[in-house]
Amino acid sequence: MINLFKKLPAFSADYSGVCNAVQHMHCLIVLHGQGGCIGGVNTCDDFEKERNEERILFTKISEIDTVTGNDKKLIDQIVSDSQEIENDFIIVAGSPIPMLIGTDWNAWVRELEAEMDKPVIAINTKGFATYEYGEKAIFLELVNKFACSVEKESRANIIGDTCLSGWTADMRRQLKVELQKKYNTVVSWNDDATLDDLRKMCSASLNIAASISALPAVIKMKKDYGIPYITIPELNEIKRVDKLTGARSILLVGEQIVMNQYREQIRRNNPDIQISVCNFFEMNPEWMEEGDCRLFGEDDYIKYLNEHGHCDCIVGDSLLEQFGGYEQKFIKYPQIALSGRLLNDR
Repeated sequence: MINLFKKLPAFSADYSGVCNAVQHMHCLIVLHGQGGCIGGVNTCDDFEKERNEERILFTKISEIDTVTGNDKKLIDQIVSDSQEIENDFIIVAGSPIPMLIGTDWNAWVRELEAEMDKPVIAINTKGFATYEYGEKAIFLELVNKFACSVEKESRANIIGDTCLSGWTADMRRQLKVELQKKYNTVVSWNDDATLDDLRKMCSASLNIAASISALPAVIKMKKDYGIPYITIPELNEIKRVDKLTGARSILLVGEQIVMNQYREQIRRNNPDIQISVCNFFEMNPEWMEEGDCRLFGEDDYIKYLNEHGHCDCIVGDSLLEQFGGYEQKFIKYPQIALSGRLLNDR
């Protein structure tokens, strides 16, 4: 069987991407589906939950409600819970069950907004795509919902700096400090964005795409509102790679924008090193170099190592160390969407 995973766990699903992308915003997240489908969000993918207020609800739809299509019961539940849990807007994400029964998300949005008088966004995630597709969908929908023409100011938006894309609190803090040297206001959507910040998103003079997930949103804001965007400036987390003596080849496995930045930094001091970037999740072909590869499973990774020979150094999630493929050193760089919260905690 092609791409039967024998050593790696299942990757984070699209609805996990939605939940992680907005978990620091002052919103109520409603994940619609059966407990077995959506339980991974809490047990594996919600890596930063301990620093957040609990604002995720699971509908845990019953078999009877599934068969009868009793949406009214679930909508009433969301309205009731929204009154008890402080929030500024509602995010509803789907899973395999809503997909199978054909849930009318537009009707949910109309009814919920009418009853609660606050913004509601529904994302038609299905649980079969990986996390970045959920993140792309919610970032783009936030633009569609809240973007409007406003007066420009000295502001920068950071979009896509999620833990599933490899971002840590230290990385966010470092990036904000650098940007605050140039801009009066710096808003990280994944860290501290309020509803007011979202409504002022188009006052920004620059958008920062911190991961591939941000591209549809920043491209739309550039097209519709003329806001330029760049990928992330220099980061400092992987400078220990520079200390490898005699390294001729390095493989970086992780989110493309982050790993491309590290590749540029390493080359600055080591221009002769061959550096390739691979990822088990989406990659932009325009930013790929010779030797880069989009991987769809562990079979692809094994094939890549066999075809390209052993590297001097591999940087990637700790679960990839078991596959070998390096001569000198394996540097652990956790990728939560690949190995999950529990394995990285251990």
